[in-house]
Amino acid sequence: MTRQQEARKLTDDAKKLVLQMGRTHLALGKIFSRVRDGKFYKEAGYESFADWAQAVADIGRSWAYTLADLYTEVEATVPAEAIPTITVENAKLLVKLPENKRSDPTTLAAAQEMTGSEFHDYVDKAHPGLHIEKRHHETYWLSDDDHKIVEMAIKLAMARYGMATKSEALAKICEDFLNSEGEEIPGKQADSPLMRDIVAATERAQ
Repeated sequence: MTRQQEARKLTDDAKKLVLQMGRTHLALGKIFSRVRDGKFYKEAGYESFADWAQAVADIGRSWAYTLADLYTEVEATVPAEAIPTITVENAKLLVKLPENKRSDPTTLAAAQEMTGSEFHDYVDKAHPGLHIEKRHHETYWLSDDDHKIVEMAIKLAMARYGMATKSEALAKICEDFLNSEGEEIPGKQADSPLMRDIVAATERAQ
């Protein structure tokens, strides 16, 4: 298979996975990492990986790099057959564990079977000394109209990024807003692919 043929195949595979969304985002990260690291976006007719990801998957630079990096990190310590059954949210928590704990059968099964919130609670109880990630609880009171807008934005973010929880989707919306305002976020690359869709959806609802 030539590089041009492999580039076309990777591009077609990415388009199919985008339609599935949800739990397939980590599998999409596998294709993204291959296209990025092998520079197959050039044979596909794009000047950069970010341009390729935006055109093929309608995914912005920041999220495309996040998926590619996350898959690369997961691939190093998680059995290949288990990866498609792990959500992005659980994978992001799994890679924060020491490598010897990531491959633990019980922990791996939990990552495959539990929701994001359940897996977070499991990690807290199973590995209490690690203090992986502190969580915060916030309460906001919204009018009916504002509540509809927030719910619409969260549902859109969950579908777009394959997120299993509202909290992670809300954090991603806030991240995109900060990026759109030019604010630098440590470890993040500026891009706002979601904000345009949220604004458009809000305008249609009004």
